[in-house]
Amino acid sequence: MSNAKRRDSKGRVLQMGENQLDDGRYVYRYTNPYGQRKTVYSW
Repeated sequence: MSNAKRRDSKGRVLQMGENQLDDGRYVYRYTNPYGQRKTVYSW
């Protein structure tokens, strides 16, 4: 496995489940305690 950390366009390290979209927004995906997938978007 690679030890390279995923980074956003500003050089910040992204956490597990966190991604940056092409338009610059961030998206965080997680599974709640009931097994449902949830998605949160933020600028």
